[in-house]
Amino acid sequence: TLVLLAATLLPFVHGMSGWPYLAAAVALGGWFIALAFALWRRYSEALARRTFRYSIWYLSALFAALLVDHYFKF
Repeated sequence: TLVLLAATLLPFVHGMSGWPYLAAAVALGGWFIALAFALWRRYSEALARRTFRYSIWYLSALFAALLVDHYFKF
């Protein structure tokens, strides 16, 4: 999850996106790290399902943030 967060920051680092995308990527990635850490510390089927559902939502929200940042230059 930490490597995933680093990879999602690359569009900002390479100048392909702006500050709104960076804020979204950090916030979404931070929550994903929190869920992954909780899953690692106290595994349960319910938490695993919750983390999986978030991962799907995370990708959608991340791509939406990239699109918003691209089309609405802030």
